[in-house]
Amino acid sequence: MNQTRTAEPPTGVTAPLRTLLRWCLVAHAGLILFSLVSFPLVVGRRAPGWVSTQLWDAVYGWGMAWTGPLYIAAGFGVAAAAWLLRLGLGRAVVSMTVVVFLGFAVELMGTTTDLPFGPYSYGGLLGGKILGHVPWVIPLSWFTLLYASLALSLRLGMGRLGTALMASAGLLAWDVLMDPAMSVAFPFWSWDVDGVYFGMPLINWVGWFATGVLMAGAVLVLHPLEKLRPLALDRLPVVLYVLNGLLPFLLAILGGLFWAAIIGAGAMGAFLFITLRSDAGARS
Repeated sequence: MNQTRTAEPPTGVTAPLRTLLRWCLVAHAGLILFSLVSFPLVVGRRAPGWVSTQLWDAVYGWGMAWTGPLYIAAGFGVAAAAWLLRLGLGRAVVSMTVVVFLGFAVELMGTTTDLPFGPYSYGGLLGGKILGHVPWVIPLSWFTLLYASLALSLRLGMGRLGTALMASAGLLAWDVLMDPAMSVAFPFWSWDVDGVYFGMPLINWVGWFATGVLMAGAVLVLHPLEKLRPLALDRLPVVLYVLNGLLPFLLAILGGLFWAAIIGAGAMGAFLFITLRSDAGARS
C-alpha cells in the first residue's frame, strides 16, 4: 500500500502532539465510561447512608458541572492532535480554526435567529457560554465529529463533492441519535417547539446537513484531497465516532426513548458499514 505523503509537524512538535493525543484519548474515553456508569447509578439519586450529604452534594455538583464539558474538550484534543500529526502545521491550524469558528457562528445564529436548526436554547450543563448563548465546548464538538466523519468518508475514494456530502451524512447520523437523548432524555438543550421527531423539528436535520457540507467543503478547499487521504488510514476516527455514540445511546435507553436509540444507532451503524467496507480512500 502506497501512502500519500504529507508535511509532518517539526520533530520538536511531533512528540508532544502524540503525548497530547494519548492522554486526551484516555481522558475522553474515561469520562465517557464514567458517565455511562454514573447516569444509571448516581444521577438523580440521593446520597447513600454511608456518605455525608455535604460530600455527596459537592462531588455530585462538580460532576454535573464539569464531566460534560471536559469529555467534549478531551475529544477535541484527540481530534486536533491527530489532525496536526497527519496534516502538519500551517494550513491544518487554519482549517481547524475555520471549522471551530463556523461551528460557533452557526450555533450563535441558531440560538439567536432560530436558523438553520429551529428554535432552541442551551441549558447550563455544558459549561459557560460565549456571548451568553453558545457553550464554549460546542464548536469544539463540531470539529471532533467532523474529523471523524470526514476521515471515514475519505475511505470511499470519492471526489470533493461526494466526500463532503458523505461526511455531512456522518454528522447527521450522529445527530439522529444524539438529539433525542440530549434534549429529551437528559436536557442539555431544549426545543421551543414540539417537533415531530421526539420534540425536534425536522428542519434541524436540514441545518445539520447544510452545516456539515459547509464545514467539510471549507476543509476541502484548504486541503487538496490527496493531502487528506492519509486520514483514512487511521483507526482513531472509528474509535471517536463510536465513543461519541455510546453516551447518547445509553441516555436514550434510560429515558425510555427506545425507538430513538434504535433509529439513531441504526443511522450511525449504516454510516460505519458504508465507509468501513471500503479502503479505497486509503490507497493512492
